[in-house]
Order: sequence, then C-alpha cells, then structure tokens
Amino acid sequence: MTFCSLITQTEQAIAPGVYTAVRFEKESTDAEGWHASTDLADPASALIIPKTTTVALLAGAVFWANDNTVTQYLQRFTRDPYDPDLIDSTATHDRAATPGAEYEAFTWPMTIRTGQPLALMIGHNSPNPQSITLAEFKVWVP
Repeated sequence: MTFCSLITQTEQAIAPGVYTAVRFEKESTDAEGWHASTDLADPASALIIPKTTTVALLAGAVFWANDNTVTQYLQRFTRDPYDPDLIDSTATHDRAATPGAEYEAFTWPMTIRTGQPLALMIGHNSPNPQSITLAEFKVWVP
C-alpha cells in the first residue's frame, strides 16, 4: 500500500474563468519522492508524480472563502497539467454555491502512470479572483 497526502493552509487566489493547479507546501506520506516540491512559488508544488503504474484512488478537499459573487465551483484531477499537448482531465465536477462557507471533498478511482504528473485543479465562475483557505490532495494505492 502507498499513500501520498498533500495539504496547504496557505491562502491562494484563484483567477476567474480558468482552471488553476492548487499548490501544496506540506506532505504527509509514505510515498517517498512522489511530491515534486514544497515551495509554493514553484509550479511543481502542485504535482504528485507516481512511482508506479496502477489503479489508485484520488481524493481532494477544497475550502473556499466565499465572497457571494460565485455561483459555480469546479474541480478536477488532471494528468500532465502543464503540458498543453498531453493534458488529460478526469472527474471534472461542478456544483452551485451555497450560503456561508464553501467546503467540498471528492474522490475518483483512476489509472496512474509512473512519472506522469497529477494535479488537483480548481476554478469558479465569479468575475473576481477567489481565495481558497485550505486544500488537500491525496493518492492512495491499495
């Protein structure tokens, strides 16, 4: 069994109208070398890079700071998120905003491949940038 768990509690602004890869500065894992970077300034801090090819369960959680201009939140898991020729998204999910704070947790089983980067990407439909206050991204290989 292998488990890679990433977390950020650093507020991150998410631009309107585009999917953004969430960056992570902390990891709690038994999957040595699966997290590319813990430096939030480095785009690689968004990535989990599997060391095996297998079926895995991916999980994500996002806490949004709602400013009441959002009517839709979006999230998806993505292979090769920074390569426009290879990007491959799956488990794209959207939901309407609700009164109060916005919290969402979600999972998806999928094939992961040795060396193929994975990211949790999120978006929204507000005309204004929105902030997340906490996010987690996990890969579990049974």
